Amino acid sequence: MNYSGILQTDLNSPNLPLPSRVWPVRLTIVTAGLTLWWLSHLHGLLFFLLLVSAVITLYFWGRYRRFVHFHAIENTPVPGFALRAYQRRFSAGDLSKMQLVERGWRDFLLIVARAQGAVAMPSQAVDELWHLLLTDPVQYETYCKKVLGKVLEHAPHTGQTSAAAKEAQWMRAWGGGCVLRGIDPRHPARLPLLFALDGVLNWPQPMHTVTAGEFASRYTAWKTSQTGGSDSSYSSSSGCSSGDSGCGGDGGGCGGD
Repeated sequence: MNYSGILQTDLNSPNLPLPSRVWPVRLTIVTAGLTLWWLSHLHGLLFFLLLVSAVITLYFWGRYRRFVHFHAIENTPVPGFALRAYQRRFSAGDLSKMQLVERGWRDFLLIVARAQGAVAMPSQAVDELWHLLLTDPVQYETYCKKVLGKVLEHAPHTGQTSAAAKEAQWMRAWGGGCVLRGIDPRHPARLPLLFALDGVLNWPQPMHTVTAGEFASRYTAWKTSQTGGSDSSYSSSSGCSSGDSGCGGDGGGCGGD
């Protein structure tokens, strides 16, 4: 494979907490649960300990769920019917192209799993794979629930979607995509994989034509407008969305709760 703008490391799994063994987290949850049960039978000052135990339990439960989702996204095969259809329609037997698109799809799911709020789909090439997955609702639902714990809805932007909402979705995608690939979203040396794919593959109608520097400027302005936001503020997602004319595309895949 020799695609300008893509690093060989981009094909690898991102540097995320994907533990091969999660028994310590499970043990912590069980221990905290037993402590909660014990303290629930006590009164007085020990009620404070009950609250502390509850916070600890929720914290580790959230981390455990994210571990499970990250591991599932990285290790669950993308449904073969969609990959075969994509290869017939777009890649014409180019396995390296398929490898990039599949990696881009997994990156998108990882961003969705970590983001607080809706997330833009930055690649038309990957969005086409999403559309093909949607052609079999049963398999798509099964796949989504296995990797995300819920069905990832797909709904294009409408005239009722505000410019501020669209920008927030794009900036969550930008921040998440940069974090996955070890790129500083405020001072990027290059576009992260998911944002670079359309240009690298010479896609006829790319989702965007924005440079890394332009995205960085917009991201800095967006983060400044948020109250108490930080570059690492990602947890669970309510969905995803994509494509607006300000970023070079309209009608791309999007979704959310």
